Amino acid sequence: MKKATTAELKKMNRSNIFKLIYSEQKIAKQDIAAKLQLSLPPVTQCLKELEQMQLIEKNGHFESSGGRKPQVISCVRKSRISFGVEVLKNQLQIVAADLYGAILKESRIDLSYTNTPEYYQRLGEFVNSFILSMHIADRRILGVGIAVQGLVAPDGLSITYSPILNCTGAHLEDFSKYIHYPCRLIHDSEAAAFAELWFSRDIRDAIYLSLSKNLGGAVVLNSALYKGQGIGSGLIEHMVLEPGGRPCYCGKKGCLEAYCSADSLIGSDDNLDSFFAALRSGNSDQAERWNQYLGYLSAAINNMHMLINCDIILGGHIAPYFNDSDFNKLNSLVHEKCSYPEQRDYIHIGRCSHAVVATGAALLYITEFLDSI
Repeated sequence: MKKATTAELKKMNRSNIFKLIYSEQKIAKQDIAAKLQLSLPPVTQCLKELEQMQLIEKNGHFESSGGRKPQVISCVRKSRISFGVEVLKNQLQIVAADLYGAILKESRIDLSYTNTPEYYQRLGEFVNSFILSMHIADRRILGVGIAVQGLVAPDGLSITYSPILNCTGAHLEDFSKYIHYPCRLIHDSEAAAFAELWFSRDIRDAIYLSLSKNLGGAVVLNSALYKGQGIGSGLIEHMVLEPGGRPCYCGKKGCLEAYCSADSLIGSDDNLDSFFAALRSGNSDQAERWNQYLGYLSAAINNMHMLINCDIILGGHIAPYFNDSDFNKLNSLVHEKCSYPEQRDYIHIGRCSHAVVATGAALLYITEFLDSI
């Protein structure tokens, strides 16, 4: 095996030191040396370089059992900022995230999507104005992840299928033309699942189900999104639940989208806040619709569980509205439908419930940056 050069070894040490500081959040120089089994001189040199890059800072002192108090070393959370945009049929949402994925600022506007230069110009103006309002130096901006309701080509340069937005064939350069920063495209369901993986580091194998305006899903294997072959994977929304049933936007009938999306629950004349407010106050119409919804959702979850015996994570717009009673009822319905006695609790509510799609889109650049140090 080829021996690493001095420059390569130095870069590897710097990367390992930064990642350790990042994961520990607060650590002393002596502990870095001990944990990485390095002598103090190379640690001191790498810390100096990271400080010059404005990625770390010394912030106070730890308590000492004797002698000088060791300095607290931590990451500068806002040294780099990433942005995520969710493109919906009638709305745009944008978030700014720091290196730990914390949301610093967010905004949204009502804007109907059209695959036209006029729309993309409005998108660019919205994104650029939002970023400028934060007064961030360009060198600190990692990029803009753009999540769309459509399947994205493996190279991330085009949209291969999008009946919701009707933008099949649109390119990254269309979305990024008027944005002054690096951009990339991602399928909205993948972005949501990516955010969940970020905030739930213990996930290994799971199916992520995004119960949003439109349904979406993703398969997680070995703590990574499974991309599948050809058209993709995790297209749970188009599994047929009721043959010949309700029409789906894809042109078929009976798809899970038509039974378990937020739109299928509340219809066009309501919103989730008012629906659940009426439900909790005892409205019988909402109770009937909710019980029917849970029945369809339980059937879908059981089918997924029969295919892959792994955790099922519920995220998206509906998930935060679940209370203990709802969750217990869903679990009970799923267990009733299961063909064998299942003792394990495998259904969970996602930990990332706010602006999850836009957040996931922003996290793409953060992950890439952390891996590059």
